[in-house]
Amino acid sequence: MVNRLFGSFREWALPARRRKESKSPSVDGVFAVQPACQETVSLWPGRDSSAAEIIRRTEPTGVEFIAEQRSAALSLAASQTVDRAPVQPVSSSHKKETAMPTHHPDYVAIDIAKDSLQIQTEHAAWSVPHTATGHRQLLERLRPLGPVQVVCEASGGYEQPLLRFLHQQGVPVSLVNPARVRAFARSEGQRAKTDPLDAAMLLRFAHEKRPLPPPPPSSQQATLAAWLDRRAQLSEQLAREKNRLQKSPVLLHPGIRAMIAFVEDQLAEVDGQLHRVVQADRTLRERAAVLQSVTGIGAVTTWSLLAYLSEIAAVDWHRNQLVALAGLAPWNRDSGKWKGKRSICGGRAKVRRCLYMAAQSAAQHNPVIREYVQRLIARGKPYKCAIVAAMRKLLIHLQSLLKHHQNALAS
Repeated sequence: MVNRLFGSFREWALPARRRKESKSPSVDGVFAVQPACQETVSLWPGRDSSAAEIIRRTEPTGVEFIAEQRSAALSLAASQTVDRAPVQPVSSSHKKETAMPTHHPDYVAIDIAKDSLQIQTEHAAWSVPHTATGHRQLLERLRPLGPVQVVCEASGGYEQPLLRFLHQQGVPVSLVNPARVRAFARSEGQRAKTDPLDAAMLLRFAHEKRPLPPPPPSSQQATLAAWLDRRAQLSEQLAREKNRLQKSPVLLHPGIRAMIAFVEDQLAEVDGQLHRVVQADRTLRERAAVLQSVTGIGAVTTWSLLAYLSEIAAVDWHRNQLVALAGLAPWNRDSGKWKGKRSICGGRAKVRRCLYMAAQSAAQHNPVIREYVQRLIARGKPYKCAIVAAMRKLLIHLQSLLKHHQNALAS
């Protein structure tokens, strides 16, 4: 049956003279042809014999026509599926010749867990314990690689010991938002989540986004941030104990009051430590004096800005960048004719919390901020919207004061 079909097809498609002259069944080695008159033609030579489609015929004259049609079809398919072609490995010399002139560092991705660190480089992956010994083992493995940049995610505070160790050793570190990395993984179709997979995805994220390593904090700034974190913990504990005092039975009040007194003593000691850290450093002392010259800015807000927002004193930072870094930029939510409600999001929450309290105070006691807030409320703005606008105005004003102070010192 197959022979009759091919015979009829040849009678229609091939001229008589070509059928007489076509004697050789060879088609440039693409088709496997048996030496006898019966031939076996594999339409998919890349597959095994069990998956190939075989056509058996009794005359060799039809092989040339099928080869021509198959060659044309493969050419068309190749032209339409160029992006699916297998990528051949490129030699290192060719990479150097075709590389961009800009130099990017060698990234090392580290997925941080409570007890272990999963490290991923371009050519290796391994894990070490999240201890001082494991940190030294990591450094020994990184030294032969030359200059590298470590990229890791914020992990609820578990990243802090590693960051301190790497900063002490002079290794640049980029701490990225884990929500961005997870969104990047979902955009790449990665649903599974393990430590090795997370480290590999973090390395891909670093190559795509090129995060810049921020300058390491100074020792005074790190000390100030540590004491402020402790102060926040004690403040939360104090608020909890005061709430318990209101709702607990009378027989528990002596113990709760003793706890409240103890926490208040601890808070006073921490405040003294913060004051001494600022006064011991000339730069921090001068900046604190400039910040507290604004009505509404107290000691806690000053300490928070110096510890958590050191960029406020940078001369090369635009005010809009600083506002976005603090999480006070209202982001657009528009699509076509639809105009959504703008809102703030992201940024550094510790800075935003202290600025909120400062704006509340300035809205009552600072004449400029009070008039500004009242004017916004008179225009129909909600109270919190007006307070957020006051926070932004305060931050920009404080940055301007510090910039002028820096310029005065430079001159």
